[in-house]
Amino acid sequence: MESPMEASSDDEQAPSPVCRSRRAHEAAMVGPHLFVFGGYCLLGDHEHDFEFQRNAVYAFDTVRKAWHLHRAETESRSPPPACTGASTIAVGRVIYSFGGLEVVLSSYYSRQFSNSVFALNVDTMTWRRCEDRGGRRIAGRDKCAVCLIDAGRVLMFGGWSARIDADVLEAGAQWVPDSNDVVGWNNESYVFDTESETWSSLDASGPRPSPRAAHSLVKIDASRIVLFGGREREQRLNDIHILNLDAMCWSGKIVQPADPTILWPSPRSLHTMNSVSYGPHVGCVLLGGMGVDGNCCDDFAWHLNLNEMEWTKIPWCSDEFKRTWHKTCTFSSGPGYFEFYVFGGSPDNIWKPHSEDLGGPAFTSFGVKSLYLSAMEAACKYEDRIRSDLKFLPLKIKQEFGIRLSGFKMQDHRTN
Repeated sequence: MESPMEASSDDEQAPSPVCRSRRAHEAAMVGPHLFVFGGYCLLGDHEHDFEFQRNAVYAFDTVRKAWHLHRAETESRSPPPACTGASTIAVGRVIYSFGGLEVVLSSYYSRQFSNSVFALNVDTMTWRRCEDRGGRRIAGRDKCAVCLIDAGRVLMFGGWSARIDADVLEAGAQWVPDSNDVVGWNNESYVFDTESETWSSLDASGPRPSPRAAHSLVKIDASRIVLFGGREREQRLNDIHILNLDAMCWSGKIVQPADPTILWPSPRSLHTMNSVSYGPHVGCVLLGGMGVDGNCCDDFAWHLNLNEMEWTKIPWCSDEFKRTWHKTCTFSSGPGYFEFYVFGGSPDNIWKPHSEDLGGPAFTSFGVKSLYLSAMEAACKYEDRIRSDLKFLPLKIKQEFGIRLSGFKMQDHRTN
């Protein structure tokens, strides 16, 4: 079966209009393609005028700089329901979607916490519900955080959920209620095996991070996973917890030092973190988030050097990166060079009527670009001057140049 990513430009996968701006959506990077689905879009002036989106899967080709719309099929008669606040991760060429708030009867006011896991194969563009073959009961939740432990296992931590009864709550975990004692936050830590499609508890020692939701969880290298921030009750957090995968041990809470000269991000939730390591900078990029006042954080772009436990503000990120309830993805197009994409979210207090939604993707990069890629970009920029010499290029390089040139022209057209 032909992969949708290889479909020709004159079939049903032809470039579509730009993916609509949205929030509370899902996104994942597979190779140079950014996949976006789910969440909701503002349609009018009323705060609840929006439509939920999930079965329409958009793919942004970061080389051609073009969107494609895919109508994903399903292996059963039950396609994934419309959903917000799910957590997503790519494992190979399959995107896994965990939990979320599922829409019932197509109504904003009729939603339920999901404990489902859905898998999207991006080569066949088909959805499949993963049935838990181990029979483990997991409470439904949204705004949990997921990351890879290794090639086939996904760690899920925390989330926002309805009451979790003692016979369902993971041993050693807590469920903390909100003021109405109906919904709340948890610090369950489960591992999903993508091969056996079974859940198990994370077998780790050390002090478990406190209950929270809308936090971030990212694998930095082969031996470390970092958890940062989130919300518990009315408190937004900016603590760090490190899971050592070699010792399978949590570090305990690492908090902002009392020394005011030491830089540290303000407390936040609904932010993103991505592993970005280049040169001596081994760590991750923190972007956006909702601050303690409910507005988007003014200090919205940071890099954490994990070896030195040192935060640095990223000066070149413009205000278009200032947002919350967005998604960020990275793609390494060369050793030590990362392309960084952000899509969706809002620059405003998301609970205010008439709050704005942002599209994208906005783009920046980290590290040093390879000489080959730099030469490609220069050739695209000055193509009119070197056009007569292109026939001397090797066929493979000429084909790649043609693809990159189309993307350069598309981007240049949009900026002008």
